Amino acid sequence: MSETAAPADPNTSAAPASPAAPAASRVEDVLPLSPLQEGILFHALYDEDERDVYVAQLLLDLAGPLDAERLRAAADAVLHRHANLRAGFLRRASGEPAQVVRRDVRAPWAETDLSGLDAAQQSAAVETLLAEDRARRFDLARPPLLRFTLVRTGPLSHRLLLTYHHILLDGWSWPVLVRELLALHDAGPEGAALPPVTPYASFLRWLGTRDTGAARDAWGRALAGLSGGTRTAPVSAAPSGLLPHRVETVLPEALTERLTGLARAHRITPGTLLQGAWALLLGNRLRSDDVVFGAVVSGRSPELPGVADIVGLCLNTVPVRVRIDPAESLMGLFTRLQDEQASLIEHHHLGLTEIQRTAEAGELFDSCVAFQNYQVDAEGLASLSALSTGELRVTGVDPHDAAHYPLSLTAIPGERLRLQIDHRPDVFDTEDAQALLDRLVRLLTAVADDPDRPAGAVDLLSPAERHRVLVSFNDTVRDEDFAEVTDRVRRQAALRPDAVAVTDDTGRAHTYAELVARADALALRLRAEGAGEGDLVAVLSEPTARVPVALLGILGAGAAYVPLDPEGPVVRTSDLLATGGVSWLLAAPEQRARAEEIAAAVPAVRLLSLDDARDEAEPGSVPVPPPTAGGRDALAYICFTSGSTGRPKGAMVHRRGMNNHLLAKLDDLRLTPADRVVMNAPLTFDISVWQMLAPLITGGRVHLVSRDVARDPAVLFAAVAEHGVTVMETVPSFVRAALDLWDSGTPAPHCRRCAGSSSTARCCRPSCASAGTTATRTRRSSTPTVSPNARTTTPTP
Repeated sequence: MSETAAPADPNTSAAPASPAAPAASRVEDVLPLSPLQEGILFHALYDEDERDVYVAQLLLDLAGPLDAERLRAAADAVLHRHANLRAGFLRRASGEPAQVVRRDVRAPWAETDLSGLDAAQQSAAVETLLAEDRARRFDLARPPLLRFTLVRTGPLSHRLLLTYHHILLDGWSWPVLVRELLALHDAGPEGAALPPVTPYASFLRWLGTRDTGAARDAWGRALAGLSGGTRTAPVSAAPSGLLPHRVETVLPEALTERLTGLARAHRITPGTLLQGAWALLLGNRLRSDDVVFGAVVSGRSPELPGVADIVGLCLNTVPVRVRIDPAESLMGLFTRLQDEQASLIEHHHLGLTEIQRTAEAGELFDSCVAFQNYQVDAEGLASLSALSTGELRVTGVDPHDAAHYPLSLTAIPGERLRLQIDHRPDVFDTEDAQALLDRLVRLLTAVADDPDRPAGAVDLLSPAERHRVLVSFNDTVRDEDFAEVTDRVRRQAALRPDAVAVTDDTGRAHTYAELVARADALALRLRAEGAGEGDLVAVLSEPTARVPVALLGILGAGAAYVPLDPEGPVVRTSDLLATGGVSWLLAAPEQRARAEEIAAAVPAVRLLSLDDARDEAEPGSVPVPPPTAGGRDALAYICFTSGSTGRPKGAMVHRRGMNNHLLAKLDDLRLTPADRVVMNAPLTFDISVWQMLAPLITGGRVHLVSRDVARDPAVLFAAVAEHGVTVMETVPSFVRAALDLWDSGTPAPHCRRCAGSSSTARCCRPSCASAGTTATRTRRSSTPTVSPNARTTTPTP
């Protein structure tokens, strides 16, 4: 391999030095930005130390006689013809971005000779070249934002690499560039009979004439009533420099023909069919009947003369909202979708930021769909070379581009429709993306087989997935190891009576002996007051060391624990107790006034005090524990929902289910007596139950934090470090916030294990590992998974 010219610096010209011109004459024009250019500029500058995902590439295979100097001159001539290719992106004094067109800018050019290598070596060398060149960022302020590399692979074979920033070009520009490069190579800059240029500036001027007010109104109507955006990612994905990974497939020719014929027969576009299928896929995945995703539109209005020959970024990304009626036929949904989208075509010029501001629903989507209806294959671009007079031909095309969205679906038409899903590897793994693509293919097959079937009747599961859901997920038979939680904690107290069992932010600390004594005293007091088996005892308290005492005392009395929100409205809490049949309210001293107000509204509720002094055994004495009460089928606790979507609903978890869940947690987290678990979940979430009890049945320690601490990542992780917490469970967004803190220099706690959903583990595992922490996927709450006796009940008036 030999290199005839070193790779050119993208920000310097390879042209010979010329006499300096007056500074003012070096600026040819100053242009505004299109809406999509503004968005790309934001993402490109978000973190200039990261890789720029908007650096794109077009690799052409060329066959025939090629004169490298003439092709280089052709590249310069293309830049001369299309002024916007000589633009850099700056900000005016007002802060508004602008693209400044410079004169006399040449195309950076490099040449590499690989003709001495065999085919495998050439392929490897080209892949390395592609990767290295794509990793080189452009300085967006210094044009040109493109560069060429000519690779010689044989006497009559070459590969031409165009690396460019997406802020300059879209895919519709490629055929124009290829056509002009070949024509200028064959005939020379002076001899090529090229059509007049339709300048990109004319498109920008056309944008300025659009009726923005009417567009806002149209988008406002289209998105009215939308409660929020559609998020496919398990967490909100911040901009990233990671290049997406890709999974792809090619549909059989027969299926492609059937789908094409179906679309033609029903007068819908293939793009609409694809969008409808993606909407159904999202709805199924997210369990939503109202979904939004992005669609890439050409932005090239036929009312603009010469629009097809513009070289530049005319694209826009607009939201597509699809309401899904399970009873509506597939083709009915697709036809309705096309009608709805047709009414918005004349408003495709409005920028996404403005559309989202109009919708007042925040970020509308994080997935995008593109249907490539421009010539991108070798056959399409090769046909353009027929316009040239020479023998140089395009024989292959390999485009490489990307977007910042966690999921992007691209469809490339042909005799066999090609489907590609690009996914950010820090958000979705390849297995998940491949499963999504497989479901899309099954959905398209179902559409072709029976377009009149109801949208809700399409089965998207593969046989393997169906077996996993119906068989594997339910293969939970184990030899039951049931024991009352109170008995398990008593065993630990007998083994390590002086070990600290519970601590909290107020400074309270209970040893195992103290915890059991207090819980038993409370159980006896509840029994004496008349509370026992089958009764519901509500607890109104801040998350302090009193709460584990209350929970164990209630279970020890044979009753069921009902945690209340200490910040919940009195009226709502009173209604919950009345309609839920709760007979007892156990209140901490600091909640006494609120508890009295609640009890006054519910005469059937008896108010008891959760008071350290009341349940503290006499020095040297040990209360006689009450007989074990309850049983595996007795109720353990009820957690009520917030009622934000209607009346509060109570999830009733029986003791067998709670026991199974706790034992599953021990397996998941491999808890030992040396572990310290932080209870940071709200008391009304059943996650708090395992956070309290799992460490106590293994001889470990639980540390309860206040609501204010639990809400603040910085304060929470400081408390984790201060109290030597080894295990915590939290949501992905909290872990991401913690990682940002650690990256900024805040010391990371020595937490052995950070547990959470699969998304927590997947998204945060690499960074947690660098901080010395293991991110673990855990089972969900006891109600839907390992609690076969759990039921859901809605209080009735």
